[in-house]
Amino acid sequence: MALYVVRRLLQAIPLLVGISFAGFVLLRLAPGGPMAVYAQNPNMSEADMRRIERILGLDQPVHVQYLKWAAGMAAGELGYSYRTGRPVGEIIRERVPATLQLMGVAYLIAIALGLTTGIVSAVRRGSVFDYAATTAAMVGLSVPTFWFGLIVVIVFAGGLRWIPSGGIATLGAPFSLWDRFIHLIGPAAVLGLWMTATWSRYTRSSVLEVVGQDYIRTARAKGLPGRAVLLRHTLRNALIPLITLGGLEFRNLFGGALVTETVFSWPGVGRLYLDSLNYQDYSVILGLLLVTSAMVVAGSLLADVLYAVADPRIRLVATAGAAGVLILVTLAVLAPWVAPRDPLYIDMDHKFARPGQAGFVLGADELGRDVLSRLLHAGRVSLAVGLITALIAVVVGAVLGALAGYYGGALDAVIMRLVDVLLSMPTIFLLLALAAFLKPTMWTITLIIGLNSWMSVARMVRGQVLSLKEQEFVLAARAAGAGAGRLIVRQLMPNAVAPVLVAATLTVATAILLESSLSYLGYGIQPPTASWGNMLNNAQSYVLYAPWVAVYPGAMISLTVLSFNFAGDGMRDALDPRLRP
Repeated sequence: MALYVVRRLLQAIPLLVGISFAGFVLLRLAPGGPMAVYAQNPNMSEADMRRIERILGLDQPVHVQYLKWAAGMAAGELGYSYRTGRPVGEIIRERVPATLQLMGVAYLIAIALGLTTGIVSAVRRGSVFDYAATTAAMVGLSVPTFWFGLIVVIVFAGGLRWIPSGGIATLGAPFSLWDRFIHLIGPAAVLGLWMTATWSRYTRSSVLEVVGQDYIRTARAKGLPGRAVLLRHTLRNALIPLITLGGLEFRNLFGGALVTETVFSWPGVGRLYLDSLNYQDYSVILGLLLVTSAMVVAGSLLADVLYAVADPRIRLVATAGAAGVLILVTLAVLAPWVAPRDPLYIDMDHKFARPGQAGFVLGADELGRDVLSRLLHAGRVSLAVGLITALIAVVVGAVLGALAGYYGGALDAVIMRLVDVLLSMPTIFLLLALAAFLKPTMWTITLIIGLNSWMSVARMVRGQVLSLKEQEFVLAARAAGAGAGRLIVRQLMPNAVAPVLVAATLTVATAILLESSLSYLGYGIQPPTASWGNMLNNAQSYVLYAPWVAVYPGAMISLTVLSFNFAGDGMRDALDPRLRP
């Protein structure tokens, strides 16, 4: 075991080097570069710019800059903030405790609730509790954290006044554990319950997989009590993939923490990253990318098996999901004709009109614009982003995965290391960094999300090709003179299409959530074009006065993602030969 841990630690070194180099080059080549923060000063002359560039060493080749920066990083120095002049390491250290506090409590909530719910659901398979827990988990995976957070603020901070609406402590008040607790409970509950859905699904799936094994039936045949079989045999073996999940969830946890910190004004790493993007403080952005990626890599070292057990679902929810997708696509296509009003028309006489008032079915926003019309038109944007992203992810992932699996060797190593690097960067951090430097149109946002979504498809296709390329039908085609291209296209890919189709369906759901998150944070689709995310961004200032402006966009995101998740699970079941009657 010690040798295995040492080997994994050594493998992490080149991975971290690749992450640091990729992040360094990305930020150096971005429009404006590290000098962007100085270029915003109208009193800065061209000569001043050149002098600062020379002092900071930014006039040297990129590889020289990287080597100097890497040497400082190895010594524990991450440079200085271009905005404040303070050491980057010091700035990050001030924010890390708050984020770790939030993530730690959220993780405890997720593990406690997720394991309990998943185990009971698996033990009572087919019961009302099982169906209810499965549906609740799917809903939890579909609800965006920022909307859930806004609902918590509306209900528990604005309505019941049980918790503060944001911050880490009461301003001006002396330190108090109770004060810190009531400020923490809101964001921690939102992030923890969002993660609970994933833990519940994987726990149920893993336990069900183990329960069907021969040694479990043998233990029962010997007369062991049900509790002994569950605790001694089932759970010990079911925990293996859950340990993997615990390591891999760090990547998603950082994304959820960033959004949650934004909703609740929690002064953590996520808020610092977003503020640094707003001020184009490249040195802090790079330091945060490196630190968070290193923490993700550390979490991944806990994983021994990079494998997820499929969680079968009843066909009823699959049918409901497919019907939901069909309805949403139809409404999006027909939005210009079925929307009751122009989504951009401003009617200040009816601003914040309540649902059902003055002909506004779902109410009006702060400019008197019809919420229903904006929801329908925003659906066109979200669905377009999701579907095009899935196409990009499938094409890029299938091609690279097939090449890596078929040829192996150096090509496989290069592609898989690239996948490792991209998967080690927290998704929302990387997307925000890219979106901040490009003109935020629907096409650029789609391209950014699509090029960050192909890695899972590549891994699946590579695995399928590796298992198929030595099969008899492939060897026969090769003996008949078929070339590599023909073998991949005509023999291997058709037999690897099932997991790719499932991944495409689930990628649509993920892409819609990512686009909504970017738009909510101000780096996605920009007004006046309506998207569900930027509608929630606008609504955040008015949630306590006009909650409907936040409730309906979040509900549309959740219903859409839920429909695609249900449809994806149903497609997986339909294409799995083990589940066919």
